[in-house]
Amino acid sequence: MMPELSVCVVNWNTRELLDACLSSLAETAAGIVLEVIVVDNASWDGSAGMVRERHPNVILLENDDNVGYAAANNQALTTARASFKLLLNADIVIHPGALQELLQFAREHPRVGAVAPRLVYPDGTLQRSCRSFPTPDVVIYEALGLSRLFPCSRRFGKYRMTWWDYGEARPVDQPMASALLLRQEALDEVGLFDGQFPIFFNDVDLCSRLWETGWEVWYDPQATMTHHEGASTSQVRREMIAESHRSFLRYYRKHYRGRVNLLAYWTAVTILTIGRWIRGGRPAREGLASNDSEQAERTPEVGLGEEATMIDASLLEILVCPDCKADVELDAEQKQIVCTGCGKRYPIRDGIPIMLIEEATTPDEAD
Repeated sequence: MMPELSVCVVNWNTRELLDACLSSLAETAAGIVLEVIVVDNASWDGSAGMVRERHPNVILLENDDNVGYAAANNQALTTARASFKLLLNADIVIHPGALQELLQFAREHPRVGAVAPRLVYPDGTLQRSCRSFPTPDVVIYEALGLSRLFPCSRRFGKYRMTWWDYGEARPVDQPMASALLLRQEALDEVGLFDGQFPIFFNDVDLCSRLWETGWEVWYDPQATMTHHEGASTSQVRREMIAESHRSFLRYYRKHYRGRVNLLAYWTAVTILTIGRWIRGGRPAREGLASNDSEQAERTPEVGLGEEATMIDASLLEILVCPDCKADVELDAEQKQIVCTGCGKRYPIRDGIPIMLIEEATTPDEAD
């Protein structure tokens, strides 16, 4: 029988939480023809064995390496057969009626490409799980602390939506993909997760593409789930901070470069770059490895000589020449960024291209 709902769960070393998640699915799926797919990203805590033993009806896909959240979800999504697919973190517990409510909501709203439930912490308090898109104004408000000073302001509290009480169903830019129901018809149009966002911002990118192609994304408070936030990523918190900032910069290049005011773009990129170095340090990507005995994978860094001036290669991915908007490359010998179009050169100081600050002064593009 063809399933009505395919549930896609990605797991990395959260054995007991995964067990509780799968048990809650079985207990709350009354009246739904359900298909559950678990992708295990090379866990070493016995997660895969637990699934085989305690949940034999679950489709288990075991990866030899930790391929990341986006790739593993794409594995599950391509395996899933139902016309509605629920992305579910392994640290989620389903409340009674939540699955039925999300399916009913999606069926009653044919232009909804994705709908998210109300998430609560284990103590029952609300988890603020919805955000606006991280446009340059949002980055500036967050950096200046205006969102904390004026949380009830729709302008300054825009990103975290702190002015909203989560009491009613409404369209939202981007809810967490910790629990997100997707319509296959929408996925057929926009595609799956983008692999350049392996851990973070893949859900933000997906929601951006849904909205850009005319699909709607909603929040439905009538469906509730408990979320043990960050159960996998908290195991490697420092590395995840660095990965989050890298993905944020990639997201900016993909969605905002050439589309927003040039001054606003470079201001936001500068803030994000400095923020990454302050919060997470310059090295990299440990924690994406499949076990702690493997060599940590690192994001390439480009050395600029004995002065220990470094620039992360991921930053080069989002830079463009302020004059001709062509891509740039590094001249390590001269400690400069070089435009591949007009040939203009920009110096680097303490790992920050001066172009980010001195050349971002031409607001010649409309918002």
